[in-house]
Amino acid sequence: MISCVYSKGIISKYIVNLKYVFNISRLNETVIFKSGSELPMSRGYKNAVDDALTEYLRRK
Repeated sequence: MISCVYSKGIISKYIVNLKYVFNISRLNETVIFKSGSELPMSRGYKNAVDDALTEYLRRK
C-alpha cells in the first residue's frame, strides 16, 4: 500500500510505500522508516497518513 506525504517548508510531495514505515512520530511530525531515516510531514496530512498506516497494518 502506498500513501502520499507532504513535507513542511517548500512544497514537496512524496510517495511512501507503507511496507517500509516503522512508525509515525506525532511529536516531531515525521514518518520514521525501518531503515531509521525520517521524512517530515505537514500537520494537515498527519491524520491521513496515520489512517493509511493503521489500515495497512490491519490488512497485514
